[in-house]
Amino acid sequence: MTIRTLLSAFLINLVFTAIGNAENHPHILVNNEDKATILAKINQQPWAEKIFNKLVNDVKPYVERHQKDPQWILSRYLMNRIPGKRYTRFTSDKEGTVLIGYGGDAPYPTVRVSPHKRIPISKSGFRYRMPTIEELVPNDTSTLMFLQSTEPGTSKEWVDPQAFIGDINASINRLALEASIVYWLTGKEEYAAFAADLLSQWARGVWYQDPITGPGRVGLLDIQTLGDAASEPMILAYDFLYDYMRARKYETKYYEGVFTKIANTLTLHGYTNNNWFAAETPTLVYAALSIEDPKQRDYYLGFYLNRDTVVNGCGQLSLPTALKTWFTPDGHWKEPGGYHNFPVGNLLRSALAMEKNGYPIFKMYPTLFNSSYVMLKYSFPNLKVSSYGDTGRPAQSPDMLEIGIKMADQYHLPVLNQLTASMDVLIKNKQYSRDESGYYGLLCYLPSIPESKGLDYHWPRSGTLDFAGCYLQRNGMDKEKGLMFVVQGATYNHNHANGMSMELYGAGYNMGIDPGNGPTYEAPMHVNYYTEWAAHNTVTGAAASAPVPIFKGGGGAKNIGHIALA
Repeated sequence: MTIRTLLSAFLINLVFTAIGNAENHPHILVNNEDKATILAKINQQPWAEKIFNKLVNDVKPYVERHQKDPQWILSRYLMNRIPGKRYTRFTSDKEGTVLIGYGGDAPYPTVRVSPHKRIPISKSGFRYRMPTIEELVPNDTSTLMFLQSTEPGTSKEWVDPQAFIGDINASINRLALEASIVYWLTGKEEYAAFAADLLSQWARGVWYQDPITGPGRVGLLDIQTLGDAASEPMILAYDFLYDYMRARKYETKYYEGVFTKIANTLTLHGYTNNNWFAAETPTLVYAALSIEDPKQRDYYLGFYLNRDTVVNGCGQLSLPTALKTWFTPDGHWKEPGGYHNFPVGNLLRSALAMEKNGYPIFKMYPTLFNSSYVMLKYSFPNLKVSSYGDTGRPAQSPDMLEIGIKMADQYHLPVLNQLTASMDVLIKNKQYSRDESGYYGLLCYLPSIPESKGLDYHWPRSGTLDFAGCYLQRNGMDKEKGLMFVVQGATYNHNHANGMSMELYGAGYNMGIDPGNGPTYEAPMHVNYYTEWAAHNTVTGAAASAPVPIFKGGGGAKNIGHIALA
């Protein structure tokens, strides 16, 4: 029997034994035993106090208005409200780009589904400004919005809001979560009432809705499964409000079906040939952890722990398969650095929730733990990472480093001192402030960063990322005196057709920066310039690095070959 088989068997057994606290709420990120620690954190740590005060200040005006006018915030939520048009079925085009069909009629308003995969762009290539909650029309059922372009000198115009639909509802969902956290920490029921009323309207609508009919990329409440992350705050809010909603006789019959529907959609939909499946894991895991039926809960958690569901490139990869397929041995995601932080950050948050519920994920999968800080290994002396591919210049995510520090502390790993020394540099260089970590930092991060015992951060003099044809060498880690170069060029997901491109570092400056990406992957500036060899500090012969076939838009690979170290 192989080690992997043994690990899988062990995790299968854990599915049925580790979830004992699921009957208690909250339990996904924290439990009631953590409340005293978090309150002490607020009282003793200025960074935590600042986060808590911001949570209160952000949501307090809406809570106070809700006490006088409960319909105000509910009417701003974008719903299908007209009888006969309370749609339950949605159909996309064959590419999964835009909704083309609506059907069904629920007895209650249903949640509007984002009808397009992109935000609106003006004819001249400028973005539109998303309206604030206060600017929204109450009980709006129009398919257009009166939006202001970011182009100077233009006036408002009627525009299809496209992906703004999901973004607007997501902003209200976050208010519901913030209010539920304030209630849990303070016991102030006006915050619970605000969040519970939003939750009730949302869940009652979603209960009647079917996932979008279309290709594997489509979701439940968004044309893309990635957009279903907007439901994540509602799942967490329900965890905090579970007892309150029952004590106040809210109708809670909808939630089991809603969470099952979310988990099922994210299990079967989304891409496995890029970062989508990984980015979706917190919503999948949080929804699965919220299902009360133990067999159903174990069934959906199993897709995270050990079972793949892939049909024509769509579905979900289990964590063991993801680590084998999408990670380098040292934990780097096999896409540009900016994409490392996105999928891996979500995998780490999923794993932390599983750890909270009794699953030793980080202990079982050291590569996942390594991924929390591997970007430091590929950083310049200013702790910025080489800019290649279509994400612009990334950096080590301090939130991922916080999770790494938490797990290194929990499991008493020797790398802890190196991680804390690196965090000290990030904070000293003003690349991170703990008071910017939001509700997640308040609830999940250690009260204080452990002492690094006088160690300086230090990373290897050379490194290779084979999938990206990336080779680096550095001479010292001093921000001003350190020297470093990166040579890069290969075909991989989200690459640029940059030929053999070089980036240098000296005297505190990065030279030869990749231009990153345009407003969208289909914008003319992105297609015709940012992705092409002419936009790079590169070596090419007769435009030989132009991709074959010619790139016409999207976020996939541009076929340019692969450089090798001689």
